Amino acid sequence: MSGLSPTAGWQAAGYYSVQWAASKYSSGVYIYRIQVNDPANGGADGFSAVKKCILLK
Repeated sequence: MSGLSPTAGWQAAGYYSVQWAASKYSSGVYIYRIQVNDPANGGADGFSAVKKCILLK
């Protein structure tokens, strides 16, 4: 699952959702990172968070 990128390029501010088709993955704990860059500052001063996802089948 490394390198999964649901979007490409810049998007306008707003609320977005991403669906992960997890049918081919095993049950377990997955770690993901969300990263948002501020285009007004040349991509600096953004937001980044690491979260945990538990997949149970």
